Amino acid sequence: MEQLGDIKAKSIVEWIVTERVRRSIVRHFRDFLVSYVDQHGNSVYGERVRNLGESKQHDPPARTSVLTVFLQTTRNR
Repeated sequence: MEQLGDIKAKSIVEWIVTERVRRSIVRHFRDFLVSYVDQHGNSVYGERVRNLGESKQHDPPARTSVLTVFLQTTRNR
């Protein structure tokens, strides 16, 4: 499989929406959210992500990204 840096596009937007790049970004961001811990070894974002997924009040439209909803929720806390 080619490296992400080897995938060429006319703009950063076109590069990001390339399927292989988009999947990689999603995977790395998800891994970061569930594995990032504070100095005491406690998950920083894991519980928030679980709560967001379980919450009925956060039922975003299909076109709203999980990242957008997560960032809005985090900013409002």
